[in-house]
Amino acid sequence: MSKQRRIFGLGLLTGAAIGFWLNSEKGKAFRADVSKVAGEYSEELSAIAKENARKLSSNLSTAMEDGQNWLSSTKGKVKTSIHELADTAEHTVDEVAEKLETGLEKARQRVQGNTVKLTNGKENKV
Repeated sequence: MSKQRRIFGLGLLTGAAIGFWLNSEKGKAFRADVSKVAGEYSEELSAIAKENARKLSSNLSTAMEDGQNWLSSTKGKVKTSIHELADTAEHTVDEVAEKLETGLEKARQRVQGNTVKLTNGKENKV
């Protein structure tokens, strides 16, 4: 016989012996004990899973609240920054406009002065 056939035959005999034993009175008591222990562990695992799910839900709720608070805070800071930037830009535009008006006024005065000089120079030559 080959080694594989011996192992297969040994497996069949072992399985049959275990099956026979599990159907005996001692085997039935053993199955009942295993079933009872498995049920207890199942209940414990279920309780642990429920508690962990509750904790996870609580942590997620807290994280969401923290995120919403941060978002609200950041939104307010951004609005403030935008308003400050707009005020600064408006002030800068006002300053530039004022300088342009001053420059234009100086240019007008020069043009008038040069026009007067040119006019006076023509009158003196005539």
